[in-house]
Amino acid sequence: MTSSDLATTAPQAFFLVIAAGSATSLGASVIFSPRLLSLTSKRGLAACLGAAAGVMLYVAFLDIFTKCVDAYGEGDREYGAAYALATATFFVGFGVYAVLHRVVQWLNPQADDCCGADFLDAKPAGDETAENSLESGEVRAIDTPPLEDTHSLRLKRTGLMTATAVAIHNLPEGLVTFVAYTADPTIGISLAIAIAVHNVPEGLCVAVPIYYATGNRWKAFGVATASGLSEVLGGGLGWIVLASSNSGEGVHPDVYGALFGLVGGLMVVIGVCELLPAAHKYDPEDTLTTKSVVFGMAVMALSLVLLNL
Repeated sequence: MTSSDLATTAPQAFFLVIAAGSATSLGASVIFSPRLLSLTSKRGLAACLGAAAGVMLYVAFLDIFTKCVDAYGEGDREYGAAYALATATFFVGFGVYAVLHRVVQWLNPQADDCCGADFLDAKPAGDETAENSLESGEVRAIDTPPLEDTHSLRLKRTGLMTATAVAIHNLPEGLVTFVAYTADPTIGISLAIAIAVHNVPEGLCVAVPIYYATGNRWKAFGVATASGLSEVLGGGLGWIVLASSNSGEGVHPDVYGALFGLVGGLMVVIGVCELLPAAHKYDPEDTLTTKSVVFGMAVMALSLVLLNL
């Protein structure tokens, strides 16, 4: 990629990162509508997460890894050496995720359980009338003042710790979107959509416990939005790396090889360790999750086939 190409695609890629991160706000905005909050479907969330996982896994194995090998293979390097380097950097992505996950576990040992399906069944502490009005079809504003009891404090802590976990995990997702778009805008857009889809339930996971603990919609919405926009930092890191390694003739192929390998590994581990477990929490009987994974892969495969005709 030449300097002029990077100058054109980098701002577009960064805007795409911001758009994907902002999807967290879309999920959080449900708290402004009691009816939407009551209609939130666990199976629907599971289907979205499964499809997003399918897209990311298919692209990582069949497109990003191939680009990684090709980038390392430019010049005089033999194919075997290029493939070995691609494999090594691919698993470095697993290591980066492991470090980030360990940080999250250190901050909150219960992080893996803070975004289960039970948050959809909760209600504002002490607000019996809100639940009754929803069951009867009557929609009224819920402005219950916060109750400083054990239940509300636990919900607030759950929301804040979920926000921390989401923010840290979103950093590599911003890097994934940015690098993928600079290499291939079509792939970048597809990944941004997949990431945006799974950011929606993350916004719910953050906003709902905080709102139910405090009664403050805007505070809950603001915390959820901030956790999603941490993807911007990941995108900014990708921009800095590419710009700093960009000589007059363009970015060195090995830089792209390293980034592709890292991004591919991150995509796989995000799909396997985040998206699929979350989907199974919402769909424990696996009525939709596996089908959605295959559907996401099929849609991504079809789009790539059409692009290569």
